[in-house]
Amino acid sequence: MDQTRQNKRLEKFLKWSSEMAIRHDGVDITSSGSGYLSLTVSKGFDKEALVVDVPREAVLSLDFADQCFSLRVIFENDEMIKAMDNVGLVMVLAHEILIGEQSSWSAYLNILPNSFTTPLFYTLEQLQTLKPSPIFEDALNMYRSVARQFVYFYLRIMGDSKHVNKKNRLNTAEKAPFLWVLLRQITLVSSSTGGVCQWYQLKSGKQPDLVPSLIPFIDLANHGQSAFESVNTALQPNQEVLIYYGVRNNLKFLLHNGFVPPLPNPYNTYEIKFGLPKSTDCEFKVRYLKEHHMMPYTKNVYHFVLEPCQYTLHASFLLQFGCAFVAQTQEQLENGVEHKAKNL
Repeated sequence: MDQTRQNKRLEKFLKWSSEMAIRHDGVDITSSGSGYLSLTVSKGFDKEALVVDVPREAVLSLDFADQCFSLRVIFENDEMIKAMDNVGLVMVLAHEILIGEQSSWSAYLNILPNSFTTPLFYTLEQLQTLKPSPIFEDALNMYRSVARQFVYFYLRIMGDSKHVNKKNRLNTAEKAPFLWVLLRQITLVSSSTGGVCQWYQLKSGKQPDLVPSLIPFIDLANHGQSAFESVNTALQPNQEVLIYYGVRNNLKFLLHNGFVPPLPNPYNTYEIKFGLPKSTDCEFKVRYLKEHHMMPYTKNVYHFVLEPCQYTLHASFLLQFGCAFVAQTQEQLENGVEHKAKNL
């Protein structure tokens, strides 16, 4: 998107934000040369000051479907939407994008990015560079999940269009790319919020429920570890407003957000998966691992999480697994390799 076009869309979004009573006095939207957006303050803020206030009416969430008959019918009858809240938000977003400028959310939706730096948007060549890291398999699993959702809804629309407004229906040639973009985008609809935001909703005196939501303006804030470590620190003029995306390792940051934090991540871990051959010769190894409280992640595959702390190799059981993996006999495992490992 060229800068002039982006500026016009930002002007419309700011006007819409004012109409929706979003308060952001002293907070500006800034754009980098690459087109990415962020929030900065034009004045100082004391610690614990309210920087941005987004009212409930300005939050796009699942309960918006209750206000639209066509969406309500789909939500009541589709099993996938019932089971997966994020997919439900996909359909809400699809409905609003489909009606274009008629949507009351169009000014907000138009500033959302069309692509991201996550593995889901990689070329085949870029995807290959992730080998042999654990994120390669996770990226493939995410791609498969999105592909299944696309096929499901594509077949649903092709075979049953009774829920679609005929005036706004897409022709057959447009359906595939339209849904494909949506199903990719919703997983990462705001790369600066770690995926979909969560909104606490009170329901008739019950415990608050987490509702998948898109929160305009706030979701333009980038991640910062310091936002978690110094939440009570005052903001100085021209300082960027950062939010904390949550506790996650670098793999999850790259997979869901498209970046790795520049500073050391205190919650970073490294995940490793090892498998044992499917043969009777390995039965004694499986028994040994089970006796030492190591159960397979799936079939004969074992999952280990290494943390950046002292003695993590022993704490993760990875060393014991290695002993079992290289042992040729049960006697060697019990009396030989295991004994040597204890002296490392």
